[in-house]
Amino acid sequence: MLSALFRYAVIIVGLVAAGVIGGQAAAATWSVRGMSAPLVLASERPFVALVSVFAAMVAIGVVGGIAGRLSNAAVGMFVAGAGVAALAMRTGTIMDVVFGATALNRIGAETILWGAVTIVMAMVVFRIAGPLQDMRPEDPRGTIGPWHGAFTRPAWAGLVTGAIAILACWFMLRTDMKGQAIAGAVLGGMLCGLLGRLWHPHVQPVLLFGAPSLALGIAQFVATGAVKGPADSSFVTGQLPRLLGAMPLDIAGGGAMGVAMGLGWAKSFLHVAEPATSEGTVPTSG
Repeated sequence: MLSALFRYAVIIVGLVAAGVIGGQAAAATWSVRGMSAPLVLASERPFVALVSVFAAMVAIGVVGGIAGRLSNAAVGMFVAGAGVAALAMRTGTIMDVVFGATALNRIGAETILWGAVTIVMAMVVFRIAGPLQDMRPEDPRGTIGPWHGAFTRPAWAGLVTGAIAILACWFMLRTDMKGQAIAGAVLGGMLCGLLGRLWHPHVQPVLLFGAPSLALGIAQFVATGAVKGPADSSFVTGQLPRLLGAMPLDIAGGGAMGVAMGLGWAKSFLHVAEPATSEGTVPTSG
């Protein structure tokens, strides 16, 4: 009982700490419009903003890694994703992009960029927290390496599961509200985590946490090409593609949270027999 309470306390403290770091990082994205820019590279000082947000995500990864060390890496990534989502909540929306005269193709580019950084964040978490014990491959030859298959060919192939996140976001996005964008990314991430683990149940899912952002970034590039005429006019008339309503940090944070949840969801299908030392991979339970 005390052990379970301690783990929950660690998760709560981790969520608060990650949220504070993410929230503070939003100050670096200040724009000439007197608010945090919707895109990091559209801020008043883009290089400073880029370095600050990258450093914040690494720091959030350390917080998630510590939380994961006392529970498991999936919990750690849920905590880390929540920290990035806290940062995203303080930044602008697609409305600020179109009326701020920012090129729409920057949305897809940044989504891919923060997808790659999300993988770096996951590497930090897994390095501190260790691999998920119930996904550890059995290799008597000892050739798996310290990352336990996280960067093998099956792991890279698992990135294609990010395609399901495109459908999830398209389904969820109806307005430019942050809640819908992050909820769509969470739903897409959950499906990525579920499919990725069912497909490769013994591959550490480090790369999988970047799958929603990488897939959606490509989709946003394609959607940008479908915009005819001025972006602000398309926004007002409701003709702007839905996928452009999710900002890059919305997808990075929500996607990381969702993948962590999806990994735990997959356990109910796999019925994995865990080692005695494992705490499982469900981010919201011991």
